[in-house]
Amino acid sequence: MEKAVSHRQAVHANLSNPSMRAALRQSLHLIWQGRQKTLQHFTAWEKLRDEAYAVKQYALEHLPQLLEQFEKQARKNGMQVHYASNVADACATVYDIIKAHDVKLVVKGKSMVSEEIELGAYLKARGVELKASDVGDLVVYLTGEPPVHILGPAMHYDRYQIGRIFAKHLHVPEEHDVHKLNAIARNNLRQDFYGLKLGLSGVNFAAAKEGALWLIENEGNGRMCTTAPDVHVAICGIEKLTASLDDAAVLAQIVGPSANAQYSPAYGNIITGPRRVGELDGPREVHVILLDNGRSQMLADPDFYAALRCIRCSACMNMCPVFDKIGGHAYLTTYPGPIGTVISPLMDNFIRQGHLLSLCSQCKRCAQMCPVKIPLPQLILKLRARLNQESEHPTVTPQPFRRRAQKIIFKLFTKAAVNPTLWHTLMNKSYAANFLLQLFGKFVPPTATWSRYRQLPQLSNKLERELTQLKGITIE
Repeated sequence: MEKAVSHRQAVHANLSNPSMRAALRQSLHLIWQGRQKTLQHFTAWEKLRDEAYAVKQYALEHLPQLLEQFEKQARKNGMQVHYASNVADACATVYDIIKAHDVKLVVKGKSMVSEEIELGAYLKARGVELKASDVGDLVVYLTGEPPVHILGPAMHYDRYQIGRIFAKHLHVPEEHDVHKLNAIARNNLRQDFYGLKLGLSGVNFAAAKEGALWLIENEGNGRMCTTAPDVHVAICGIEKLTASLDDAAVLAQIVGPSANAQYSPAYGNIITGPRRVGELDGPREVHVILLDNGRSQMLADPDFYAALRCIRCSACMNMCPVFDKIGGHAYLTTYPGPIGTVISPLMDNFIRQGHLLSLCSQCKRCAQMCPVKIPLPQLILKLRARLNQESEHPTVTPQPFRRRAQKIIFKLFTKAAVNPTLWHTLMNKSYAANFLLQLFGKFVPPTATWSRYRQLPQLSNKLERELTQLKGITIE
């Protein structure tokens, strides 16, 4: 499988990149520590999680009706509403709006959905530049990389590396001070905001009752992209719908602590339409593109629709021990981490994205941290089972001999596991097989894969007792 080979190469390349791993580890650990301190000031965090879960669950259960309600009210507010069933439709719709206004430069606020549809490459091929305004997005825009993390796109770079990137691409003196780096980015972006005709954004929440868009951010650049230009184009995944602004407020309250340990985001922009008569700022046109791109198919699947509750806070990847080691680029998809492991195969070609399912240790941290209670570990297990059923190249080894050997081993394991006498005997006498394990373990699945990267352990003469003790351990 070509994708699987490139996936392994990407994983090993990142594991062998000490500067990337150090920068990523430092950033993620700061978020972990900050989150713990922030949550100490919430007296009813679990209650807030329950409310956020209920808000998202209601929205998914009533999504068709909410879409109709949102479209009706948004049009009443003066917005122009478009539907895009897939990536091609979304890109074509954006380009049609750009072409109608004879625009050659578009500046965007933070928008993962624009990465999802690969809008930058699409517009570049048609002579239009899509420039990022978020500082992290600006860094990866200059280097030509995709974001490494949905919250911190350039989290894998330290300030010295960013200083060199700015010096090379923006032709400024090399600086390493964080405040000076921010000033360089700000001064560069201001030139783009002057006279900007068209700005683009994502959407955090779309309130059906009010026909309003809610954008949250920390740098103020999103506000510039949505109020300074004459035309504002917002691309909104249909799962971002909420019943009302009151419901959206619950999600806005929980996203900050979950994302980066803030009590609340620095900026909240609620957009209810274009500039009205007598108003001094704001766009003259607001276009909302409601993107499906596999979301309806996920919604109709009782096994996986829960993943659509995601509010893109990144809490799951912030706490993921796999993401911590390899970073987002190794996932080879727009959405990395545990949530990306689930939604990417479902939104894209299931077989082509199947490599993601190996990037989970089943530690269950992501489920404990998710503010809207998505059972990510269970969903990943279900996806692994489905992939092995549907794929000609299952996640187990594709060689016929190894596949047969693995089936035999698991049949024997199953037989032992349901027979108490046999199980106790094997556990208590397993240490006697240490010689065979060390001799043949490198050739027999599943220990063959383990031994490729680790030393095979010595079986203990107290194995059953140790396994029983492990059952009570949970990761906080």
